[in-house]
Amino acid sequence: WSVQERNGTFGLVVTAFPKPYAPPFVFLGVSLENTTANEFRFGLNARYLAFDKVGSGSELRLDGALGSDPALGIALYKPILTTRVFVEPFAGISSRTLNFVQEGRVRASYRQTRSVLGVDGGVNVSRIDEARAGVTFGRFDASVRIGDPGLPEVGGSESTFHAQWTHDDQDSPVVPSHGLRVVSRLEHFLDPANHALVRVRA
Repeated sequence: WSVQERNGTFGLVVTAFPKPYAPPFVFLGVSLENTTANEFRFGLNARYLAFDKVGSGSELRLDGALGSDPALGIALYKPILTTRVFVEPFAGISSRTLNFVQEGRVRASYRQTRSVLGVDGGVNVSRIDEARAGVTFGRFDASVRIGDPGLPEVGGSESTFHAQWTHDDQDSPVVPSHGLRVVSRLEHFLDPANHALVRVRA
């Protein structure tokens, strides 16, 4: 900033410079988990985050994971004009391994693959509160990789309606030192075979 004179009047001139390191941002992570004494799971995770790609206030997120549980996803957050209302279409595919452990050994293992496509709509109630709802269409498959868990292989469509409330007053989105984050989510399965199943998570 600087003070300048124009026509006998002094004024404050503020010059803004874009950050040399971002945006866009790239976040990296590493995960390591052991389920038994000799069974380890390792993963490399990354997120690409860009702003204002389709208008002011928009966010484009690309997520990827390599290793034991590979995954790929994309989401586009877009405010409606200058209001607090927003829409967020998303898509993704992920794969993970579910182990049946007995006496410290993996007796059987399922490979679960889920692909999803959906859209959310919501409103930013306040700076720290968000309400959203949407529908998700996808497919879920689980196949036996090793052993005999005694359960059949499954596969088929999976459509859900969901509603979610998020409260987040943490002081940092990356490494917070204090604050509270609470996510309450209600899911209702829309498939005819699962029309009576409602799942609540908080």
